[in-house]
Amino acid sequence: MIKVPNEIVFEEVEECVARGENITIPLRGTSMAPTLEDGCLITLSPARNTNVLNKNAVLLFRYNGKHILHRFHHTEGETIVARGDNLYTFEKFNRKDIVAVLSSFRKKNGTVIYCNTFSWKITTFFIPAVRFKKWIIRKFKKHILRTV
Repeated sequence: MIKVPNEIVFEEVEECVARGENITIPLRGTSMAPTLEDGCLITLSPARNTNVLNKNAVLLFRYNGKHILHRFHHTEGETIVARGDNLYTFEKFNRKDIVAVLSSFRKKNGTVIYCNTFSWKITTFFIPAVRFKKWIIRKFKKHILRTV
């Protein structure tokens, strides 16, 4: 496998979606775990107003000189707020910084998940509960370590 610098990859991604094409690239990182795993193949589609503001939408956007793929959370006027499924912090960025939206992904086991299906909506519905559970466990561990 050939490794290509992010700058070149995302330049090509932006060109493809600007032409209205989908593009598939490998994902790097764990901020969207367990939904998206490091190494899975993601397919990105041009962002349209109708699919960007969907609560289940996973957006590729420019943020502080990087490209980030995180889930849409809410809007604050023209500002979009997003965060990774495995994170507790939010990113705020301008609507014009949205590059693409996740349309599907292929897990490492070969299963393809389409992001416009009922099963995807059910899966993503439980993400806040999983995040809250992780937060409780983290707080409990800190408390235990302080008392020991």
